[in-house]
Amino acid sequence: MAISARPVLEPQRCMQKAAENYGLMACWRERIRSLEGSIKFAALAVWDSSTIVEEVKSHCRSDSTLRVAYFYFDFKIPEALEALYYGSKDGLQPPSKDGLVAALQSILGDSRETYIITDALDECSEREELLELIQDINGWEIGMIHVLVTSRKEWDIEVTLDPLVTCQIHVQSAQIHGDIQLHVHERLHSDPYLKKWPVKVKEEIEEALVGGAHGMFRWVVCQLDALRKCLKVDALRKALKSLPKTLGDTYARILLNIDGEYAQDALKILQWLVFHARPMRIEEVAEVIALDLESDPRFDTERRLPEPRDLLVICSSLVTLSSGTLEYSNCRLEETEELRLAHFSVKEYLISERIRAGPASDFSILEMPAHLSIAQACLAYLLQFDKPDSLTRDTCQKYPLAR
Repeated sequence: MAISARPVLEPQRCMQKAAENYGLMACWRERIRSLEGSIKFAALAVWDSSTIVEEVKSHCRSDSTLRVAYFYFDFKIPEALEALYYGSKDGLQPPSKDGLVAALQSILGDSRETYIITDALDECSEREELLELIQDINGWEIGMIHVLVTSRKEWDIEVTLDPLVTCQIHVQSAQIHGDIQLHVHERLHSDPYLKKWPVKVKEEIEEALVGGAHGMFRWVVCQLDALRKCLKVDALRKALKSLPKTLGDTYARILLNIDGEYAQDALKILQWLVFHARPMRIEEVAEVIALDLESDPRFDTERRLPEPRDLLVICSSLVTLSSGTLEYSNCRLEETEELRLAHFSVKEYLISERIRAGPASDFSILEMPAHLSIAQACLAYLLQFDKPDSLTRDTCQKYPLAR
């Protein structure tokens, strides 16, 4: 097994290709809208029809009366994949792990060379199984397989992969020192809360953060978020002199600085984000705050946040928003905002021994109690709708967690 990577397109070619695609798309967009009749057909010769599909889907999202239907004709479906589909009751049941592995082996066997790229292996929730699969792939005597893996240094990963690799690249803190410095410099000149400081003060911030980062981008991001709250120079300099040493210390400080009025709300939010079964829309997470299993009623709309984005204020640098797309059974697409933990290290810290032994132990999250709490909250929420026909489409609009 070889660890390797190869460039797909040089930057200049990428820019040229993007310009060509943009021109084709602009031309196509105007042509298709100019066609007359209730049903419009267009014959197109383009490199990438998926670009057109995405463009049409984007156009339809702005108007709920619009619909889009598309189908990719592909007569090159691997036999192994087709057999796996029919062997899973025509896709009605999930394929077995052994079936998936066998299909993968068969597909790779049809290629002279295959490149597999696995990013952030240390963040995989089924890491042990994935490591076993990588070992198995290494033993397959089929073609040439190149595997590129990125990961933090974790003992189990090193033990498993060390005998297999042909090349290792260790990114040391000194090597990314310049990148961190560039990031800090850019934030200090673009962030509305940081760019107000005089040049000399900005230089002090840059020196303190770059010097204390030790290669940790995440540490720098959290310190910058905290420094944004400083309103006076003396307060800012005091904060620079008391920067937390480690990422764990940083998370502990963030948790301890949460207003006591919202500490329990923050714990609920973090519990759900650490152990949710699927990505959660920000409106759904906001509903969690209005749930109190010890109160009557257990769900009270007066405990809701008028603005769901205030969750970002409560949990500060621990959470972030990302865009997502929700697809309904009628194929209607809706753009959503999903609330997520800001980084995998946040989850690691919240469930770690370190937090239980430290000053932020009240925010420690244990798996079984968290699952129990989430299950009880779900039941309490749904029991509001215990009357016949009480759970309607209109209800789901007003109560996001019931969707």
